[in-house]
Amino acid sequence: MYAIGDVVSLPRDGSREVGEVVGVLSAPGGVLYDVSLEDIVVKAVEEVDLAPVHADEIRTLLTSLVGMATPVPTRRKAILRQRYAAFLTKALDRLDRETKGTPSDACARFEVGQSVAARDGCSLSLGVVSLVARDGESIRYEVDVLGETLRLDESHILALSDVETEAAHHLGGRARFVADGYEGDDAFVGTICKLEETETGVEYSLMFDDGDILEGLLAADLE
Repeated sequence: MYAIGDVVSLPRDGSREVGEVVGVLSAPGGVLYDVSLEDIVVKAVEEVDLAPVHADEIRTLLTSLVGMATPVPTRRKAILRQRYAAFLTKALDRLDRETKGTPSDACARFEVGQSVAARDGCSLSLGVVSLVARDGESIRYEVDVLGETLRLDESHILALSDVETEAAHHLGGRARFVADGYEGDDAFVGTICKLEETETGVEYSLMFDDGDILEGLLAADLE
């Protein structure tokens, strides 16, 4: 599986071209990728069509770009060529630093399919990352939250392990709705899908396995 910022090659017009993964999308049957090449972004590429690119390959490509004798025909092509060379230089530096064990700052913190906490004011909701994409110099995400797809940046997303709360029940944890006479009924067991800080304490939402959600619950309503 590839991640945002990875340098890959893919087939195009009978040869393989080098580009950067700028989008990762969860789709039925697997993950698809958006790849930025010199003059175009190729969308929804199958993973089987991609291959990693090594530092020596990038050095060779950079050398060939610099040594091209044919003048660039248009201003647009010149700008794209300049930006492509800058990308390759940055990618080569990143690969060299990774080889030396220096951490790279180009990676997204979260990946497609990861369960996360989406922050909205005083509430945290359980979500699943469905898209990771580069947006300029930043990373944006689409997160499926309670049947709705939200577009969020990293400041509004937390890993479940990073959620700090004094709540009796944890986001993403399993709990049973307390109902007299139904203590052994698994239909009353669900997943904590939302925590909300209120003036009187934490309120919970519980999603049952059939998709129904019970909201406004207190700690005493759950076990």
